[in-house]
Amino acid sequence: MQQQAQQAVQAQPKAHALHNVWSVYFTEKVAKDATFTNTLTKVASFATVEQFAYVYSRLKRPSQLPAGTSVYFVREMLGSLPVWEHHINGGTYQFRRYTEKSAKVQRIDRTFERALFAVISEQLQEPIISAVQVTAKSDQCQISV
Repeated sequence: MQQQAQQAVQAQPKAHALHNVWSVYFTEKVAKDATFTNTLTKVASFATVEQFAYVYSRLKRPSQLPAGTSVYFVREMLGSLPVWEHHINGGTYQFRRYTEKSAKVQRIDRTFERALFAVISEQLQEPIISAVQVTAKSDQCQISV
C-alpha cells in the first residue's frame, strides 16, 4: 500500500514555478468616502503556472466585467498592494480599448491576456513591472502595466 502511494506521488507532474508569487485583487466602484485600500479584496495567490491557469480560468474576462470594476495581478514584493505609489518608480503604461459591440470586444480580452502573460512569465525581462490591472468602464477597458 505504501509503495502504491509513493508511485502515485511520483507519477504526478511537477509544478512549473514562476519567478515570483503573484496575488489577484478585486475592487468595485469606490464610494467617495471609502479609502481605496479598504475596498480591495484579495481573490487568490499563485506561484506556479498550474496555479495561475486554475485562477485565471475562473475569472471573468475584461469585456465581461461590470463598469467600475478593477482586477489587479500584483507581484508579491514586501507585502505589496495594488497601489502604484508603493512600487519601484511608481508609474504605469496604459492601454485603452473601447467596448463597442463588435470584434473589438475580443481584442480587449486578448490585449489584456497577452500583457498579463508577458509580465507573469517574465517575457518582458523587466522585473520592475509589479502589476497588471484592468478597469472596466462604461465605454472602455483600461489596461495598466
